[in-house]
Amino acid sequence: MVFSNEKLEFNNHGFADLSLGPLLKKVGDKFVKCSVYCPARNDNSKSKSDDLYPSINFSQKVGEKRWDNISFNLQELIALQTAIPSLIEVLSFVNGGGDKETCSHIKA
Repeated sequence: MVFSNEKLEFNNHGFADLSLGPLLKKVGDKFVKCSVYCPARNDNSKSKSDDLYPSINFSQKVGEKRWDNISFNLQELIALQTAIPSLIEVLSFVNGGGDKETCSHIKA
């Protein structure tokens, strides 16, 4: 396993950054961050939906402290392909127990 429950620390916006090795630090020319997003952990969310599931989020560094959503071209996706099994493992763990809305089985 490439991560552990203890490493999933959600911020106020519902994101927990993942450390999945050097592959996800740079894809092509882009500095990349990969996070689990759990809507129920977002203090700013006003959603009443009980149909919210954790998801994997990719961001690209665009400044000293700023990250934006990212898109990948074909070559970058091919490079990213090797990390997909680890990402599947993360989402399987996050969705694997507890309430889908609260992510209650994940430590805060």
